[in-house]
Order: sequence, then C-alpha cells, then structure tokens
Amino acid sequence: SGCSYCCHCHVHVSATEVFALTQYLTLKVDAHQRVEVLARLKSNAQSISTLSVDEHIQTSIRCAFLSDEQRCLAYEVRPGACRGHHAMDATACEVTFHDPSSTVQNQMKLSLKKCSTGYIMANEAAQGQVGVDDQKYELHTAVLEALENRASFKRLKSGKLAFPGVKDRVDPSIRKIER
Repeated sequence: SGCSYCCHCHVHVSATEVFALTQYLTLKVDAHQRVEVLARLKSNAQSISTLSVDEHIQTSIRCAFLSDEQRCLAYEVRPGACRGHHAMDATACEVTFHDPSSTVQNQMKLSLKKCSTGYIMANEAAQGQVGVDDQKYELHTAVLEALENRASFKRLKSGKLAFPGVKDRVDPSIRKIER
C-alpha cells in the first residue's frame, strides 16, 4: 500500500483476466471511480496507440486501475503479472520508474514469485484445456475493447481472438510479440 511504481509498467494479460477485470469494474467499483477508470483507459489507449511496443515498455504509463490514493481499484482480481510484481525494497523500483531502461533489478520474495508463476501457468493450461483464446494482450487496450465491444466474450468462448483490435499481444504457443 502506498507504493505504486510497478503500477506504471507495460502489462500483458490473458483474455480471462480482462473479463475478470471488466466484471469487477462493472459490479464492484463505485460509479464515480468507474467513470475515472474508464477515462484513464481511454487516455492510456490513446497514448499507447502512438507508441511501438518497445516504446511503451520504456514509458511509464499509470495503470487505469490505480486510484489517486495510490491503491489498486481491482486488487482482488489483479492479473497474474501484477500479482508477481513485488519488491522487498522499493529503491530499485524507484530507479526503474524514473529510468525504464535501467537494468537495476529489485529483490523479490521467491515464494511469492513462484506462487504468481504457478497462477499464470495454471491459467494458461486451463485456457488451453477448454480451447479458448490464450493470447496475452496489453492491459489497457484489451480492457477498453472488452468494455466497448460485447462480442469480445463470444469470440473468447468460440476460441477466436477475443480482442482482434489489440495490436500489442503475445501468442504463447510461439512466444512471439505481435506488433
């Protein structure tokens, strides 16, 4: 709580995580905050649209779910990438926040990192088992597309790309970033 350096990182999420976020936003986040999140999603998507993936990774963009009080508004359903990004000392986080090209590494608690990795792997395996979209999408543009295009969920269930409009995505079967 109170430390939000990592809440400005480029994040890839699964389609199932996107739908968990959109459902949580719709059902659990109060109306005033929901309007603010939606405005930030649109602003972030606009900013991201002019950047290459590499440029986005090197740019600190505030997560749309980060409140003005520096708290995650979707903490209960935060994506696996966010669950695994933690530090034992915020010094390295502050360095990389101000200089995203820095190679400084933060210290992580191994048990938390393993737990997060397990969550991500289980999510990927479950998606593969049921035959739904297993791409990883850029967080903001995918959540915005899910909110604005209800056909996204139908595409997910039919095994198609849930968010074809999101250009920044990773196909886990080939581990290639689409640009």
